[in-house]
Amino acid sequence: MSKNTSVSVELPYGEWFGEIKLLDQRNGKVPFEYTQDMATHTATYKVPDTADRVSIILNAMIGDVPDSNTTYLRAIYVDTNGVDRSHDVESWNSRASTLISLLEANMQGRTFDLEAQYATADNTTQIQSYTITVDRVPTLISLTASAENTVLPLEFDPQTYEYSITTVASPVTFSAQGFGSDYNISGTGNVTVKTTKTHKITVESGGNTSIYTINIKKVSSVNVTLSVPSGTTAEVFIAAQAKIEPVSGVYHLVPDEQYHVIGTKNVYYHTRKDFTASAGLTVSVSAPDTADALSALGLYSAAFANSASTRVHEIVPAFAPSQHDLSSIVSDVYTSVYAQATPENDYEVTANYISQSQQYFGEDRSILIERTVGARQANVLSSCI
Repeated sequence: MSKNTSVSVELPYGEWFGEIKLLDQRNGKVPFEYTQDMATHTATYKVPDTADRVSIILNAMIGDVPDSNTTYLRAIYVDTNGVDRSHDVESWNSRASTLISLLEANMQGRTFDLEAQYATADNTTQIQSYTITVDRVPTLISLTASAENTVLPLEFDPQTYEYSITTVASPVTFSAQGFGSDYNISGTGNVTVKTTKTHKITVESGGNTSIYTINIKKVSSVNVTLSVPSGTTAEVFIAAQAKIEPVSGVYHLVPDEQYHVIGTKNVYYHTRKDFTASAGLTVSVSAPDTADALSALGLYSAAFANSASTRVHEIVPAFAPSQHDLSSIVSDVYTSVYAQATPENDYEVTANYISQSQQYFGEDRSILIERTVGARQANVLSSCI
């Protein structure tokens, strides 16, 4: 090129970007909280610390582009594995375009550019860009409330920030754990409640905070007793794992609330009865049937037990209807186990177990799982091994 050569460049015009949202893949594709400034082409998003490598979906609406078919959308970033993603073409107006490995599950935010790129007839690439800033928000990974040594029902989710609970006793004791072990948490401990109270628990990290609000209502309890046959024990629950402790044999329960009682005999035999709490109620607990109701049980490497390629996992001791303590060693070459069982009469079989490992908002945690076990074909016990 000589020094007198001139180059003519046509600059982009118009607004190529519409509304830009980041959606939470793990939470029903709900948009993260954000602010977008169309004048400065900047947008800031508040993303919880639980968001991980597959959590972020780019939902960028196409604007007044030169050509909707040849104006390409790209996110300019290096992912958490060190891979340059700037050459990946994202989809406009999409609710399925994942920004792969944009974030790890922690408090580390980042800033990157979105570019709308259009190649003109003279091989010039016109670019409009947006600066995207992701700020991380600290969350709790557990929150529990209890009173009189009884856990109160509270279906906690890290991204749900308001709850309502009912108690018949005071004080209510709160405990909480941050997603990060070094987070500062305030508001735990005992809270005295006379009638109603709004209580807040705050979690903070790096100057960023989240507030969980719990609306507490205290009501007068109703006294409920149990009638339990000889040789049977009984426990009352308000939720799957929230056991109610009696006081001198009397259960102080929330009126009109739903509960259930589990009767147990000889460790392995149970009955269940649901009831609604009311003043002076006595719940009759049925004695469990102690006749063994399982006639066959097998563990396999695949669903079809009779297939030549299916491995039978040995059960020790050998299954017998009266044998309730069994074990099986499964080789580490298998990533799943299948169970098949034959019940007697009208019984149904379920497998109830604590999972080996499951991703829970970016953290490996074990959870309670219930799976139906069939008689004709083996059913996979997901996350059992």
